[in-house]
Amino acid sequence: MQRRAVVVMVGLMGCDGVDRGESPSTEHRTRPTNPPKGVSPGEVTQPDLQQAGELNARSANLGRLFVAKDGSCFVRLPSETPLPPGAMGETQAVPCTDEMKHPSFVTCGYGVITRSEADECSCEPWAGNPPPPSMTVDCPGDPEAPSAPDNSAG
Repeated sequence: MQRRAVVVMVGLMGCDGVDRGESPSTEHRTRPTNPPKGVSPGEVTQPDLQQAGELNARSANLGRLFVAKDGSCFVRLPSETPLPPGAMGETQAVPCTDEMKHPSFVTCGYGVITRSEADECSCEPWAGNPPPPSMTVDCPGDPEAPSAPDNSAG
């Protein structure tokens, strides 16, 4: 508390030590606080699995969804301190979208699946020190892919 008062006082004084009675005009950015565990994921957006780009769903309130090796979905919560390379940090379980129940997401376990312009999919794992290398996976959403959701029922 005492150190903060000194910093504020120095900030009100110019470099020449003369008190000008005004605060500096620099903007202060604060780190967003961690959402408490149990926060609702809000609206979950699933990218079009046929389009190039990242295929993991995103939660409006908590960010990117990941799939664990057991098929459950989760989000990584922000950390107050930097995590070591490959560390998972705190997570919160969230419901999986139907698309993220595809076996490719489970194979990718803890990673991000992307579809290239050439319609090839790859998994970039995030866990491990160092994380495992990227690998090719079946593209979720392809009609010929195993266990793709059946959209023919109407």
